[in-house]
Amino acid sequence: MHPSVRRRRGFSVVELLVAMAIIVTLIALLVVAVERAMRGGQEAQTQFLMGSVEQGLVQFRSDHGYLPPVLGRGGTGSAAGGTIGFARDVLAPPSNAAGQQGWSSLTTIADYLLGYGDRSADGYGVIGSPPYANPNAVGVEEFPLLGLRSPGPDGGWGSVLNPRTTQGVSAGVYAARNPGDAKVFPTVAGNAITIPGRVYGPYLEIKDTRALGALVGSDANGNPTIAFAGEIDNFDAYPKVVCDYWGAPILYYRRPYLGSDPAKQNLNLNLGDVVALRPWEVPPGQDVDGLADASLDISGGDRTTTRELIAAEFALLSSGPDRAVNLGVRRDRDGINEDNIVKVGR
Repeated sequence: MHPSVRRRRGFSVVELLVAMAIIVTLIALLVVAVERAMRGGQEAQTQFLMGSVEQGLVQFRSDHGYLPPVLGRGGTGSAAGGTIGFARDVLAPPSNAAGQQGWSSLTTIADYLLGYGDRSADGYGVIGSPPYANPNAVGVEEFPLLGLRSPGPDGGWGSVLNPRTTQGVSAGVYAARNPGDAKVFPTVAGNAITIPGRVYGPYLEIKDTRALGALVGSDANGNPTIAFAGEIDNFDAYPKVVCDYWGAPILYYRRPYLGSDPAKQNLNLNLGDVVALRPWEVPPGQDVDGLADASLDISGGDRTTTRELIAAEFALLSSGPDRAVNLGVRRDRDGINEDNIVKVGR
């Protein structure tokens, strides 16, 4: 009787292909799960940051009696590149709902809640690098850079109501700021002159360096170009933006005011008419009619807005994971606005 011979059986080609397909599927599912978890984490962090900005704006209003003005996207004081005027001029309030669509700011949050400006910008901080030849100068006591003195009744450190005119700039531009109505403006040569008044802020604490970016210019389509600490030289010299956790600036909106007084609201206008702030889906019974948007598939445009937006005094907008916003259509066909994150404040 011959002993039985056991033959070792290997995988067939079909079995190998099936096993590989299962492994590929599991890897794909894992990648999707990881991406979903990352997106959820980024959204939660962005929501938390926007909540902190909301609290800072409420405290700023409590201290000064008004919400910060809207700083423009461009700059009439000089060309883009982080120099005077770039994206930090006071943008005059719109007179109608159509004009509200672009009335938002990239830099207001950092300028007013952090006080990211030197003495020539907001009355507090340092000028130059190094700021003083004489270490015993009075101005040396004004470290650190963050913080600000009262923006005054025009909300723009005198740039609207009492601008500096020696540089030939017009009212409202960054170069026209006159913090503290200084008789001798605080230049590098005049740093020993202390600007009086209480130091406010910062109203916001930025712990993550990726949440604070520098506005270094714009691309061919007009979209802002953002750089982060360590990516460029002279990071502190550029206007700052507070960014969501996808690296895009958080936009600041507020209810328009009348004339040059940021405390006097224009009750004929409201944020419910700002198309980009409107939610993708509105629960039944909570929608109201507002300004018609530019949608082509709805006769007369989509008018859907919410009571919450109509009552809001300010709003914050993150463009979400796709880093894009459609300013003209609420519920666009490409889904651009579907992932927008909006925080409404009163």
